[in-house]
Amino acid sequence: MFDGGRRWRALTLLVEHGVIDPEKYEVPVWVGKGDDAELTETSLAVSFQHTKFSPAAECRAFQHFLSGSADIDGVTRRFIEGCLRLADLAEPIFAKLASGDLTLDMAKAYASTSRHEAQLRVRST
Repeated sequence: MFDGGRRWRALTLLVEHGVIDPEKYEVPVWVGKGDDAELTETSLAVSFQHTKFSPAAECRAFQHFLSGSADIDGVTRRFIEGCLRLADLAEPIFAKLASGDLTLDMAKAYASTSRHEAQLRVRST
């Protein structure tokens, strides 16, 4: 797993344009070791801090990362549970959230029930 691709590409361009000498320019890096789950958690944490996720992307990231785990650190349990409810919306409704055609508040209203058929029934009326 590799994080920091934008920084690496930016530094490469600076070298190509002669702005920095790669033999003399020091770049601090951190090399993490761990299994796939630990590295995925680290990558998600870095991305979460540096990137403003859309509500839909945030929900799916938590869903992917937690995959049923009850061990939640760093972000409040209620916030993550709310994201997981949204990540489990019926797919057509979630797609509208992801595209920005549905507000977060509207998505939360749909998520008040976990039954997809009920969500879709409300959607079609």
